[in-house]
Amino acid sequence: MYTLNWQPPYDWSWMLGFLAARAVNGVETVADDYYARSLAVGEYRGVVTAIPDIARHTLHINLSAGLEPVAEVEINGINSELT
Repeated sequence: MYTLNWQPPYDWSWMLGFLAARAVNGVETVADDYYARSLAVGEYRGVVTAIPDIARHTLHINLSAGLEPVAEVEINGINSELT
């Protein structure tokens, strides 16, 4: 698991609603407290799950084993979206 920080305010309820309204069936899953997406990066495939911890202003990212070889690239990309 990876942990990223963000600077408040960040409206996760709105963001999850935004993602849910546009979720691609079979590719993305959005629930009240997480976002998950299947992903292919070159030959690497897997699932990215993002779980916000609103009280701590952090985002917990889980990558399935198939994405570990490209973890640094993916985490940096997600982090750039938060800043």
